[in-house]
Amino acid sequence: MQVQNLRGIQSFEVNDNMIFVQAPVASVGELFHHLYSGRWERDVYGREIQDVDSGFIMMQFQGHSWTIICEPNFTNSCRREEDAQTLSRLLNTRTICYYASDTCGEFSYEVYQAGTCVEKLVGDYDVGFTLESQLRSPEIIQGPHGFIDTFFREQGIYVPVLFYSLSLGKQINERKLIIKLYQSVIVDILDPERSVPFFQRSDFERVDFFALSEVSTTM
Repeated sequence: MQVQNLRGIQSFEVNDNMIFVQAPVASVGELFHHLYSGRWERDVYGREIQDVDSGFIMMQFQGHSWTIICEPNFTNSCRREEDAQTLSRLLNTRTICYYASDTCGEFSYEVYQAGTCVEKLVGDYDVGFTLESQLRSPEIIQGPHGFIDTFFREQGIYVPVLFYSLSLGKQINERKLIIKLYQSVIVDILDPERSVPFFQRSDFERVDFFALSEVSTTM
């Protein structure tokens, strides 16, 4: 299937955090450039990025209106709820903060509209899932997979499984986005079984990287 037509959750068998912003990747990068102290690297797919200790990736698929922000487990620099709310408020748009842990059986998402949280689902399989919403009637969700997948399809979002290979003197293969970190970083998206690109550069509007130095206090 062409990437333009992909929507919904690729898999729930993941442990991941993501922020989705209904805005072009260029606009999201420009705002982060003002919010954070760091270096904004544009169009990094398949490129080497020098001197990186921490940071996060921003990507927008072709034909999609959402930018995906994900962090390749550097130093927990992407503060999920706070960043999602700030981006929503300053860009006057919708953002979604998504957390999934099949290890713990926990899932959650928060929807922000112009900086206001308008919907939140949170819970785990031991105690159940609660939906609080200004968009629809609150309810208890049993078995949230179908509900969450439908929600993201309705938003026009594709939630990919991302594998990172983060190397600090040794190789760690964990996700589908390959980050090699020695004294530089190479950003590429690979199929771990074939070791060839799963997505092509042409599948993206753009993939950017923000090399973080410190967080601004002027948000």
